[in-house]
Amino acid sequence: MKSPQLTLIVLALCLLLVSGKKLVPKQCKRRFKAIAAKAMNARRNDVRCGDWRGGKNVSWKRTCYLKADTATTAQFSCTRSGVKFASPFPQPTFYTVDSSGTMASSISLALQSNGNAVIYAYDPTNFDAKLAVCNNEACSAPQVSTVASKGNVGSHGDLAMGNSDRPFISFLDLDNGALALVVCNDEACSSPQLTLSVDSAGGNNEGQHSSIALTSAGNPVICYYDYTSFDLKLAVCGDAVCSPPQTSVINIDSSGVVGQYSSLALDNSDNPIMSYYDNTNNRLKLAVCNDPTCSNPQISVIDSTGDVGQHTSLALDSNQHPVISYLDVDNENLKLAVCNDQICSSPQITVVDSEGEVGYHNSLALDSSGNAVISYTDDTTGALKLALCNNAACSAPRTGVLKEKDCEFTSLALDSAGKINIAFNDYTNQELLLAVLERA
Repeated sequence: MKSPQLTLIVLALCLLLVSGKKLVPKQCKRRFKAIAAKAMNARRNDVRCGDWRGGKNVSWKRTCYLKADTATTAQFSCTRSGVKFASPFPQPTFYTVDSSGTMASSISLALQSNGNAVIYAYDPTNFDAKLAVCNNEACSAPQVSTVASKGNVGSHGDLAMGNSDRPFISFLDLDNGALALVVCNDEACSSPQLTLSVDSAGGNNEGQHSSIALTSAGNPVICYYDYTSFDLKLAVCGDAVCSPPQTSVINIDSSGVVGQYSSLALDNSDNPIMSYYDNTNNRLKLAVCNDPTCSNPQISVIDSTGDVGQHTSLALDSNQHPVISYLDVDNENLKLAVCNDQICSSPQITVVDSEGEVGYHNSLALDSSGNAVISYTDDTTGALKLALCNNAACSAPRTGVLKEKDCEFTSLALDSAGKINIAFNDYTNQELLLAVLERA
């Protein structure tokens, strides 16, 4: 039986708590508003969410705490209705790559020439940089090794594949406050070569949010956030191991607190192109270099509607035009910017997914037709989600859930046949997983 009295009590409590504006999180206020609108469905001691997440007749599990100006807290739980997710994709196969719980964050995936996965991850327990090299699609007997372990190394990492399937890995050396690099001597990284100080000029967390690509000569180029000066920086290496005398460090953007969530690609002329977040103005920005050493970067604002631009992932289409997936923080949506030219003078911006709190930890690749394929998570449920764009503008994307909960730090790659590979962390079971599925 519905209880009108309970409905009124819930609404009154909701209004009372929301009135304590200073300590009420913005996201929770939205959630409270949605729950209050559905309070007519209240029963017993719960407020049922009904359809407030956007999916028809689907209830999502979520607990939201709202703090007023006092220590008073209120808890409202949205209960699962038992409705199964209807995914528009073929069922993925999930493979356990590592179950030790030590490959848990900063996950980055690349594929060997034979299509086997190579996965980098940071070990937050032992503060090490680790690499898993799969022996087949199912990764049935991966070779897992520690590629760097001197101090606290490995966070903010990224992976690129060089000639002969040799992994190159950029990351933060936290103890020395430096951008670091591991260059593997073979595909199994049996004898990694470590360059600890690609950039240590500031001595305080140089190398956060690193993104690495390799030039046509096989030399690393790395963009990253300088925590000391709050700038976006670029390291252009003159050799494969980034020897300091052969490495140029360029300050790309210093207009405020800029450079977090950076993503890098090189065009056909080895010119760097970078997407990143402007934390001062809450905007998505793009830096386009006119030469390989980026002597005169052209910087533009791609999206400034609200707080946008975290968790960026960038790829270049066949015309060398940027395509960027990113998080709309205010609305908790996954968005996509498709550029009409290389400097993105008139981007076409699309909301790819708005169901849930989506767009976190997103990873983008373009298929053979230039259409975006994006993995990401829902911060409400921890669901692993996938978006497939139907055309370059992504005017009618297909989105769906691949795994319902406990997922974070996704990284996506497509093999030569277009098969989708996604590496991610299952934070409840402390497992590094690989999802493989065909594109229908």
